[in-house]
Amino acid sequence: MWFLLVTGFLSILAQVVLLRELNAASYGVELIYLLALAAWLLCTAIGAAATTRTPLLHSAATIGVACAALAPVLLADVTFLRAVGLVFGGVPGAFLPFWQQLVALTIALAPVGVLLGLLFQWSARRFVGARRTLAQAYAIDCGSLGSTRRSL
Repeated sequence: MWFLLVTGFLSILAQVVLLRELNAASYGVELIYLLALAAWLLCTAIGAAATTRTPLLHSAATIGVACAALAPVLLADVTFLRAVGLVFGGVPGAFLPFWQQLVALTIALAPVGVLLGLLFQWSARRFVGARRTLAQAYAIDCGSLGSTRRSL
């Protein structure tokens, strides 16, 4: 069960960090929140939908390595978002064109979102393999343990 809790915690942490950095990179334009949440859901869905039948990928060691791999990926994303104006050749203090903001958003969110989607899939498969339900796995990942404590 630890892997689901860690996956949920890392997902929330990464989401908050990246949303704040995206907001700063777009100079406080709040539309970026809506677009980023939509992109986040899409990226994690892509990661969760990727089929992996190899039982080795569902091991605790692989899940731990994936959790550890998240740190440098998140650091690279934050670094990219802080330098996004320079990367796209923007004028300091001015907004990037909308399409460049969308490209930056996608570049920043895709690696972390897909990795966390895969991490959830692997953790949920391991949890369900122990004769538990996918609904319980999702509830633990989301942090709503109240209704699942009795059944665990």
